[in-house]
Amino acid sequence: MATFQKANPGIKIESVGGDLNTRQLLTAVASGDPPEVISVNRSQLGSWAGRNALDPIDDLIAQDKFDLTQFYPFTINQLKYKGKTYDIPQFVNLDLVYVNLDTLKAANVDPASIDLGNWEKLQQLAATLHKESGGKVSQTGFDTKTQDGRLWLWSWANGVDLISADGQKANFNDPKVVEALT
Repeated sequence: MATFQKANPGIKIESVGGDLNTRQLLTAVASGDPPEVISVNRSQLGSWAGRNALDPIDDLIAQDKFDLTQFYPFTINQLKYKGKTYDIPQFVNLDLVYVNLDTLKAANVDPASIDLGNWEKLQQLAATLHKESGGKVSQTGFDTKTQDGRLWLWSWANGVDLISADGQKANFNDPKVVEALT
């Protein structure tokens, strides 16, 4: 904010801070006095756009000749609702895979053979590395972090979005989502 205000002294910025509060935002929209700028998680954008709580920014993108090709296409697609653009990507998360080289060596597994795009091999790797002692897991074979909310990523990697492109349909029962979860 300080950098923006220094470059634009004629524009007053008032930060409310904190996380996006659904009730406060919808109340502000209904009252006709919404904030001009908010930070919305890409996964929630369609919901806000579907409630008419956000305005599309396609006219601003065209006016400024803003080059969207500098972003990964999937990030731009996540920011569209019914063919209109509602946001600019702020960042992309890169998920890293950490491997325990000693564990792989003990199981006679070459780290170079791990292929995250081959789910059958990942299942085999998980079975190879998984250990139990006294009926309790003592070593996890492979943890996809789906319990941490990354099911959408694994589903997308398997060729299906959890929510349809138009934001109108949940695809949780899609066989490819079920396969990703499995």
